[in-house]
Amino acid sequence: MNYQEALQILQIPESRATEQEVQSAFRAAVKRHHPDTGGRSRDFQQVIDARNTALSVLSNVRLPRIELTLVQTVDGMSRCRLRKTCPSCHGIAKTATCQACNGYGVRCRSCRGRGEKIVPCTTCRNFGYVLSEITLPERDLEKRVVKVDGVSYQAVLV
Repeated sequence: MNYQEALQILQIPESRATEQEVQSAFRAAVKRHHPDTGGRSRDFQQVIDARNTALSVLSNVRLPRIELTLVQTVDGMSRCRLRKTCPSCHGIAKTATCQACNGYGVRCRSCRGRGEKIVPCTTCRNFGYVLSEITLPERDLEKRVVKVDGVSYQAVLV
């Protein structure tokens, strides 16, 4: 059984497939197909196999993490402060050859003997991340999966 067939059996659209959604759909399908409630054992076994297949695929698919700080909740919407990797330097400090010693670093006070200096990032000021605020439905925070700029992230509340 492949992943699409598993989602079809559990009646989950692929866009909503999360581990929690699979477990919820599994419980509903078990109630319908359990032999003790009049279901067929072959269908019941298919539901179990579908859950195992879907969960094994979803557990191997790891979303990038994003840190959120809850600021305020009003009428089911949560305003969060978002911390994500700097789009300019990607969280990695850039270096350049020291102009004072031409990269030799011998007794150079400017680079402290390293031969290179860190070039300041104008976007994140060498912190490696940028902060912004977003508004999300509360249910997205409960699922711990949020979409920002069309990309899904695993939300980590800080």
